[in-house]
Amino acid sequence: MFKGLTSIVVAAVLLGSAPTASAQQPPLPAPVDSGKMVRMYTATTMIEGRLLAPYGKHDSALYYCRFPGRPCLGIEDSAAMRTIPVSDLRRLDVSTGSHWRRGGLIGGVIGAAMGVAATAFAVSMCDTTDCASHRDTIVILGGISSGLTFGALGALWGSAFPRWDSR
Repeated sequence: MFKGLTSIVVAAVLLGSAPTASAQQPPLPAPVDSGKMVRMYTATTMIEGRLLAPYGKHDSALYYCRFPGRPCLGIEDSAAMRTIPVSDLRRLDVSTGSHWRRGGLIGGVIGAAMGVAATAFAVSMCDTTDCASHRDTIVILGGISSGLTFGALGALWGSAFPRWDSR
């Protein structure tokens, strides 16, 4: 009767004494080239910056310049250069570009739909035979031109938002 209970108690003690995943040190980030925009997460804050020196798996610190902020001249610019020990990092995100494609797609689809609707409404009020015979072409061209215009504006808007890859 106590044999089964003893093995359950032993298993519970062993599982309870095992370190949890949150108590373990996070894995070191993958190598990152210098000049890359990074977001560094510590236990208390998030810091954005541009790496001044390449980071490898065996490095003990990251050298960066705060961003946004005054520009750094390079690793020799000691007044603007900052250092963070890798042991303080909880997560490291690297900028991999911007969201210009997504912005362009969203703007283009919305613009094309609005252009088709607005052009169809405007053409429906036209009473001449030229309008009536080319109605479909006019509506399609209105959708295309509006889609391209709003797509370009959406791409411009999306380029202001960086895309981040967690390492």
